[in-house]
Amino acid sequence: MKYTYSKSLNDMVVESFYWNGRHYTWHDEDCVYYNDETDEDYWMTVPDDAY
Repeated sequence: MKYTYSKSLNDMVVESFYWNGRHYTWHDEDCVYYNDETDEDYWMTVPDDAY
């Protein structure tokens, strides 16, 4: 997985990941990973089985 710097957390985070056939991308201002297709589907942490 590729990492990026989060200004909000002052730390490195996973830039994006795939889980269950869906792609999620880090959004620094909200500190969550949003599904690229909808902002109603999000993760606060990367799931263990993400890739």
